[in-house]
Amino acid sequence: MWKRQDDLIARLTIRGYLVLLTLAIMVPVLVFAAILYSGYYNSELSRIETDLQYDARQLALTIDRDVAGLQYTAQTLATAKQHMVAAGHPLAVDAGLAILDRGGSAIDAMIATQLVLNLVEPSSSGIGRCSSVARA
Repeated sequence: MWKRQDDLIARLTIRGYLVLLTLAIMVPVLVFAAILYSGYYNSELSRIETDLQYDARQLALTIDRDVAGLQYTAQTLATAKQHMVAAGHPLAVDAGLAILDRGGSAIDAMIATQLVLNLVEPSSSGIGRCSSVARA
């Protein structure tokens, strides 16, 4: 049996030695590269999964907030049979409704509402701020 190995070694040429040397170098390098790639792949997969879970949670929270806002809007939706006044302060609304109840026009109610808003919210209304009339 030893004789056969000696014969094999004796029959190897320079080309054979180079092939064996190349294989001896490349096989451990390729195994090491495969191990590194496997670790990198698993860590990236874990990172992507964590990012997706975070994004899904954020999306769920956003949807819940939007649905809650829509429910609140639906619950607070106001209707009126004759007239309506909307303002940022209840006293301004009362002033506008009082004008409309006494037969005043929408412009009269807007002016009364804006005058009261100037008193109760001076930083949010007045010259340079907005008043508007909506027509149904």
